[in-house]
Amino acid sequence: MNNTPLETQLTTLGLNRYEAAVYVSLLGRNHFTATEIATYAGVPRQRVYDVLDSLAAKGLCVERPGKRK
Repeated sequence: MNNTPLETQLTTLGLNRYEAAVYVSLLGRNHFTATEIATYAGVPRQRVYDVLDSLAAKGLCVERPGKRK
């Protein structure tokens, strides 16, 4: 997992590296599956849901209704 300059700035603002990577991966996209997020962000798939929950709690993403895989 390579940090982009934006990810580095986000960690400086208080996000952990997984949160920063997932957040950057979500920018400009309408929706993703957990597997797609894990692939694009370089985050273990098992961690995607708790990272998304953390980002949602911080107001940085919203959860859409639907079935979780």
